[in-house]
Amino acid sequence: LARATGDVNVRFHSLHPDPDHWTHSLVVPNGTRITITHAALGCIVSSGVVESGHCFIGGADTLYSGEEYVLAAQSDAHFERAEVRFSLRPGAQDVWLCLAWYARPIQLYVMSAEETDDSAEAYAQVQKVLRDNDVFFNGAGEADLPRPDQAWSVEHTDNVKAAGNRKTFQLIAAVLRMFPQLRCEVYGQTGPAVTAPVSLADYLDLHPTRDVAKCMDALARLRAEACMKALVEAGVPASQLFITYKGLAGELKVDFIPRSAHYNPTGAGASSDLPPLP
Repeated sequence: LARATGDVNVRFHSLHPDPDHWTHSLVVPNGTRITITHAALGCIVSSGVVESGHCFIGGADTLYSGEEYVLAAQSDAHFERAEVRFSLRPGAQDVWLCLAWYARPIQLYVMSAEETDDSAEAYAQVQKVLRDNDVFFNGAGEADLPRPDQAWSVEHTDNVKAAGNRKTFQLIAAVLRMFPQLRCEVYGQTGPAVTAPVSLADYLDLHPTRDVAKCMDALARLRAEACMKALVEAGVPASQLFITYKGLAGELKVDFIPRSAHYNPTGAGASSDLPPLP
């Protein structure tokens, strides 16, 4: 075996051909660990950390030409773990390691020109309520859940949270009663999941893994329906409300979005005339 004669210099740059593209402004954070593992032995033979967009890894005493190695960037809050396997050859050599940066979802509420200033004002008031109040649900996977439908009941098993829910609905209802000319979208959303809680899947007569998307859609819808019912009980006309929902969408929440009277929801889970659940 011929011992390598040089070290490893790791540099980061975007492959996008346009030099003004936004990906060229991405910076790999300082402290990100880069490792080189011997492919056959499965052990790390050298490593380094990123500093100012560059990483130096000593290789003169640890790398051998003709051997196979794995170059890897460890995952962090910005990108997934990435690795590439390569055979080290004598002389200069380029090894490309592609980093998959995490997408950062930004939720925008866009109101058309047809929607009046009342919609924006009502939404601002609802968000003011939600800054200090929230709607709490028991987790569908909680071990001590008394029954599956408790996961979408606004009457939380924690009495303090249950009382907080009632207060939240009263405050939101008070805002909506100030704007009787508007409708309100009650939007349910669940977070990412690889498998659904077994109790939820059994209740819906679905498979917890194969049907995880259907399970999470159903949970998001059931929670939105529960919130809509609570608002009706708090004095909001049912005709003023409609629900939308999306499972596996990121953040776990229910939101309340005032809309103009002629607003027509579109897309999956966006209908006031929904089919029955499984």
